[in-house]
Amino acid sequence: MIMGTVAIYGLGAAPAARWFRVVRGPAQTVVLVDPRPWALRLAEALISADVEVMLVTTDEERIAAAAERSIRTFDVRVDSEEFEDAMDSAGIAKAVVLSGSDEMNTLWTARLADAIGRANVFHLPVGSDGDGDGEDHGYGDTVGRRAFAPDADQHQIEATLAAGGKFVVVGATDHDTDLLADALPLVEVSDTGDPVVLSGGGPPPDKPGHWLIALSPA
Repeated sequence: MIMGTVAIYGLGAAPAARWFRVVRGPAQTVVLVDPRPWALRLAEALISADVEVMLVTTDEERIAAAAERSIRTFDVRVDSEEFEDAMDSAGIAKAVVLSGSDEMNTLWTARLADAIGRANVFHLPVGSDGDGDGEDHGYGDTVGRRAFAPDADQHQIEATLAAGGKFVVVGATDHDTDLLADALPLVEVSDTGDPVVLSGGGPPPDKPGHWLIALSPA
């Protein structure tokens, strides 16, 4: 696993991203795009399950906080001319857009769908306590897949964490424990290390050799 924080700027974005693919091999990176502060905790949970994670953000505070946690970052704007080439070359398996407004969620979802394919892009609406209206938005003919559950949103996750909830990583043998009671399944990791962003909101998968990252309430 590549550790450390990498900021990729301007014209150097595409060459640097191609370098990532050379050293990493097949696409297995989960990208958290334009993330809110709580997403750093999700990134740490994913990394603890041996999932490669990268944050896409231009926010200096997020970049600094990620550096403290040895989480890689990619500093690129949604309207950058190098965006699609860089994303296509960076070994990305899945992208989850976590912007603080539904308008930005829409823009990021559209750009990512063009770069890595619509089936690999998920978004999470802000919800009732943010800048967005909690509705799914399209950008042209592009509509992102809703992450985690049909009714999930960022406000719900933030409220759960504020009440003492936490992101947990469990194996298949732990799925019947109290740890997952009322938990929200987020990402499944296969026995070959492939990350799958869940979206059904149902009971967590129970497959030998697989890991599950979930949000467990207090």
